[in-house]
Amino acid sequence: MLVTLVFLPINRYSIYGVISSKEGKIILSFFFFFSYLLLFSSLFYLFFILAFSIDKKKPPLSFIHAPQQLSLRMFKRLITLTFLVSLASACEPLCRHAISQAFADRYIPVIHLAVTDLHEALNTNLYNITIPSKLLDVVPEKELQDGIRNTVQDGLDDFTMQSTGDILQEGIHQTIFSGDEPFKGDCNNPKRLDRKKPKEDEEWTREECAKMDYICGNPPSICHFLDMIKGRIVVYLRAHLKEQTQFGSGLLFQNLAPNMKQAVHSTMIRYGAGSLLTDADIMAYVNNIISNTIRVLDVWSHTTVQDICAKPEDQAVCGGWDDVVIPEILRWP
Repeated sequence: MLVTLVFLPINRYSIYGVISSKEGKIILSFFFFFSYLLLFSSLFYLFFILAFSIDKKKPPLSFIHAPQQLSLRMFKRLITLTFLVSLASACEPLCRHAISQAFADRYIPVIHLAVTDLHEALNTNLYNITIPSKLLDVVPEKELQDGIRNTVQDGLDDFTMQSTGDILQEGIHQTIFSGDEPFKGDCNNPKRLDRKKPKEDEEWTREECAKMDYICGNPPSICHFLDMIKGRIVVYLRAHLKEQTQFGSGLLFQNLAPNMKQAVHSTMIRYGAGSLLTDADIMAYVNNIISNTIRVLDVWSHTTVQDICAKPEDQAVCGGWDDVVIPEILRWP
């Protein structure tokens, strides 16, 4: 039974949307109530056993098999396990991931805009490379360019899908709740609010958001320091996107440079020009495509990425959504 209590509450991902509903919160409350009731009943039972097992002069209870084998060390481990159960059963992890997802949803358009700029830069720099005449004698220019164009589109689509999915939510979660000055800990010392958390059918208020003027673990604190959190997320986004352009290891590099070489080679083979794959001029042409791709990625990471949310025209997409995200934050206990 204790094993069930430990593992059941941990299976929480992908359900916080359901739990956030009124009905879900009521069900969750009943679940926690009965879980703790059963847990503390078990603890009382074990205390009762220990009361008889410590005194060696008293006979063991007939319905217990060798109670004297229960040691204080085992009991301490049980207390530790109880503490872990309490942590696993708390709402805090669900709240944190839901709030992180609320922020992630706001920054998906920011990533889309940055990737659009990269796409335009690649289009400008990749299709102006001179194709050797000996290759054009065998393979139509349009076929070569279409192969590169499709590789760019597929590579950027895959990158966008991955960068706006679970990776984004987890990255923001780490930024808010596990980085420097994480939003965790006691929110009652010093006391700023008149209640520790809202009642079942209530939410935190904007007034409580204004009062909670130090970093701690409740939603009003997150709301109060909203501008600070935005800044942290922007720093994370810039670092994450730059990392994806790294030679060899970055996802953008892997999705583009090697695949462009493969696209050109596949087109040549399809048109019967495989014998030209080792031709010096053809190899130089392919290397120019890869070199230009790497250069575009480097320039993009030091211009577009570095300037994310820094230009006046970015403010609407980077921060014009406070009235949308604040209620999402304050509805969590």
